[in-house]
Amino acid sequence: MLALLRLFVDICLFQAKPQDLPTSRTLVVLTALAALAGAFAAPEQIVAAAIRIVLLGAVILAALSIRGVSPRWQQTISAIYGTSALIGLIALPAIRWYERVKDTPELAIPAAIVGLLSLWSFAVTAHILRHALDISFVLSLLVSLLCMTIVLVMTIPFIAPLTG
Repeated sequence: MLALLRLFVDICLFQAKPQDLPTSRTLVVLTALAALAGAFAAPEQIVAAAIRIVLLGAVILAALSIRGVSPRWQQTISAIYGTSALIGLIALPAIRWYERVKDTPELAIPAAIVGLLSLWSFAVTAHILRHALDISFVLSLLVSLLCMTIVLVMTIPFIAPLTG
């Protein structure tokens, strides 16, 4: 278990690749649950997070299928879910700090920290997709942005009734 956690840390540090993870349905489920647990929010936000997690899995499968490497899906999505959960856990204190001070002039520092952690998460996802899709890092940044945009656009119809 510690070796697996170390792999996720190494992926976050750009020292390991998604293919270093075992191919495992159980790992997909566990990392998806960890990513969901990272929501740490109200029930309606957890539902929205679950929808995003499922949609992200589908979008990543589509990207891998287009590239002809769909057998890499379990490792790729486990890497994305696991690193998202890990970075989310690291970000939690800054997020809570931001929520406490968001209506005050003191919000700049926690907002900057959350922003930097979001950029790091985006770069980690691009790193994962670079290896999974065998593409350049610049192209993986664009693919990551496209995947996240698709998930966001596809999630809006599900989330709007939950928050409205």
